[in-house]
Amino acid sequence: KRAQKNYAKKMMEHLRQIGLSYNDFMFYPQDEPGLTGSIGYYMKRAKEIKSIDPNFLVYADPTGAITIKMIKEMAPYTDVWQPSMSTIRALGQPYIDAMRGKGKPVWTYDAPDHGRVLKPLGFYRAQPWIAFDWGLDGGGYWTYHYHDFWNTLPEKEPEYGVVAFDGREVVSSRRWEATRDGI
Repeated sequence: KRAQKNYAKKMMEHLRQIGLSYNDFMFYPQDEPGLTGSIGYYMKRAKEIKSIDPNFLVYADPTGAITIKMIKEMAPYTDVWQPSMSTIRALGQPYIDAMRGKGKPVWTYDAPDHGRVLKPLGFYRAQPWIAFDWGLDGGGYWTYHYHDFWNTLPEKEPEYGVVAFDGREVVSSRRWEATRDGI
């Protein structure tokens, strides 16, 4: 814990030197807390982060077997929420209200398999519109880019990214342009 605290202090010094502040990044203690019905790991890590420096922002994307009770437990240690669309659909407005408390931002996302075959206008352009329709602060999907940029192993792994990289620059796609249009 002492090493974490020392590292965090040095990290903040560096970020300030390059013109960044606490509002320019967030910690992500666990991917999809509640997915299997537990938030224990998330709570432990989020509490550690806040004990090091209460100004650090913590981000959560609760999903799966998450409950409103769990959200209320997570709330004191969570600054920005991004629950999955399926969880919002299942739990509804009370779920959003539990996260929103004290004006905290609530975004949403979706992580469909094989994003490359989804209709650019029907899925990618619609994400910001859905967030707006639901009264949320933002919306999106997993992810801008993925490690297998050119989808060389489609039979083994879905392609999530919306851009590619040719070794020199980012290469756009219809999916990314539809996202920009939706925004």
